[in-house]
Amino acid sequence: MDWGKNEMGDPMAVVVDHLYQRQEKPALIQRIAANFDPMRFGRPICFQRESTMIYCVDGQQRLAGAKAAGLRSVPLVVYPLVGIQREAEVFVAVNHARDALSGIEKHRGRIVAKENAAIEIERAVATAGFSIASNSDSPRAIAAIGALEYAHYHIAEDGIVQMLTVAREAWGDDKKLTKTAILRTLSDIIEEQRNQSKGTNGGYSRPKLTAALRRTTPAQLLRKAEEIHFEQGTAKRESLRRAFTALAKV
Repeated sequence: MDWGKNEMGDPMAVVVDHLYQRQEKPALIQRIAANFDPMRFGRPICFQRESTMIYCVDGQQRLAGAKAAGLRSVPLVVYPLVGIQREAEVFVAVNHARDALSGIEKHRGRIVAKENAAIEIERAVATAGFSIASNSDSPRAIAAIGALEYAHYHIAEDGIVQMLTVAREAWGDDKKLTKTAILRTLSDIIEEQRNQSKGTNGGYSRPKLTAALRRTTPAQLLRKAEEIHFEQGTAKRESLRRAFTALAKV
């Protein structure tokens, strides 16, 4: 086992790999710089790659704040690199429970760390003609990574392909089709239909589900769910499922 070395380093010499890291947050960096507190700085986690360059895995905003404050020596814990995949794995593990890191940022780290679930989700989304991205005007960009992870757990990679394909065929470029609640409920419906008997009227059929969904729109489903939630007092998730039954007959 290789233990990291506690050492002092120049923050200007520490590099951030944006292959898996999130982008800098200027407002946060300025707050850190303006009120720099050594007691709260801790020790950013870094890896030293074969090129001798030091890459930050955790603490890039603090390091940027130290740079902005004019510091040229800060405490670090530096590990020898055993591969970029391992570096990304550490990044994901360190940030797993942090709300400050978005789901998409965590997903990007898992891709670099070669986690099977993340790779399968990414592949399924691309196969269905969508992409995983936030702050995008594209109707085919999905920011609801949590819904995709939920779907992957319940209906696997091929199920995500079916879910997104059905949604696209039924609703085209309607931006609301990529909302978390819509995707989670579609995942539940596909799982339910797959678990039904495979008789003439039972089981999952993409053409039948697509035709059913064309009876309504994501906006109508969400409005109906709000009505049901208000009138019947059911949980919002159950209300949306009932809205699908009422409007799409599924």
